[in-house]
Amino acid sequence: MDLFETLEVDKIEFCWEDLLPPQMKRLISEDHMECAKAAWEEGSALYKGRAYIATYSVAGFIENSVRLSDGCGNEEILHVGEKIGYLYPAQEVIIAIRTIGIDVELQMRKYGSEGEVLLEHYMNVFGVKALGGVKNKLLDLAAERAALQKWGVSPSLQPGSTQGWSVEYQRDILRLAGGELTGVTINEASLLIPVLSGSCVIGMGEHYSDKFVGSLCHECPRFSSCAWRRENKKSD
Repeated sequence: MDLFETLEVDKIEFCWEDLLPPQMKRLISEDHMECAKAAWEEGSALYKGRAYIATYSVAGFIENSVRLSDGCGNEEILHVGEKIGYLYPAQEVIIAIRTIGIDVELQMRKYGSEGEVLLEHYMNVFGVKALGGVKNKLLDLAAERAALQKWGVSPSLQPGSTQGWSVEYQRDILRLAGGELTGVTINEASLLIPVLSGSCVIGMGEHYSDKFVGSLCHECPRFSSCAWRRENKKSD
């Protein structure tokens, strides 16, 4: 297997009604419905879902970091912080960047500059849900590959979501996932560009008991206020 690969996620697996707030679907105005439909149609045409993946062997651990081998005699050090225990049983580590491209974001900005607040809002909701769909496909891929080796998987880890692993370390994730080959860049605040992008690290190995990739939402300092947290992981 090549170190770097691309997972293309072409299909949108939600409909325009899914952009509406669940508690308001029966009371939603015609304006909201029309804007949700328009955002879904435009977003679906502009969407370019991709996950850029690198799979490393684990060569060992150093305090709060993991030593990664690229299979060609080269090693990298990935700092994970105080929650390194989530990777400690890993034999391989997937490092990935996911994105839906820049076009949805540009259309969202256009609506914002034109004062089209509802369209801007629903384009943003579309983008977040679409990016979540790319992540789901990535997590499924990790679980499937682990299962082929009769391994389990770690939760999905991301810089900025756990104590001792600040968002600045997202630079390492981008570099290890392929850097400029992904078409994704990073700004001075260590945020990925396009903004509708994300990163994650997943451990795989025979000592994990979980067969599906869960989340570390409960570790995140924004857990109580986040509208997008994943409170439940898949089960058999």
